Parts: sequence; structure tokens; C-alpha cells
Amino acid sequence: MHPWWTHSLSELEGHFIPCPVKLLTGCDCPACGTQRSILELLKGEFVKSWELNPLGIGLVLFFLVFVISSRFDSQTRGRTRNLYLLLLSVVVMVRWMTGLI
Repeated sequence: MHPWWTHSLSELEGHFIPCPVKLLTGCDCPACGTQRSILELLKGEFVKSWELNPLGIGLVLFFLVFVISSRFDSQTRGRTRNLYLLLLSVVVMVRWMTGLI
């Protein structure tokens, strides 16, 4: 990986937005770890990204689904995006409730 890219990503770590749920309750919410997950994904650390929170990978993939599905007709596009968001929501909620994923 290019040193400039690695340095730029390292700089981002100091600018994460704190989770308001965790600040108020001390408990992780379903989205806790997503920022770090996306950062690890950008570094090429896929397993670490998944372990932090699958939502990070899911959001990046949703962006790709969003771009690709924009070529479909509106009905197919809507169904594709809704199905993807439903699957992503199930994965994130199962991970959050069980801590297994």
C-alpha cells in the first residue's frame, strides 16, 4: 500500500464521531464499530473489518449495489435495494443480539 494512503487513513482515526448511544448508556449499539470497520476495509483488512462490524462492509457494498442498480428500471431498482437493505439489517441485528458474527 502506498505510504501516502496509509498515512491518510491513519489520520482519519483521530476524527471518528463518538456513538451517542454508547456515551449515554455505556452499551454498544448495532452500528458501533462501523467507522473503524470501513477504515479497516479501506486498508484491505477484510477479516478485521467484518469482526469490528459487518455493517461497514455492508454499507460499502450497498453503495456498489446502488450504483449498479441505477441502470435497472425503477421497479427492479427499488426491489433490489430493498432486498439488500433487509438482508443487511438482519445480519447486523443478529450480530448485535448474539455477538456471534
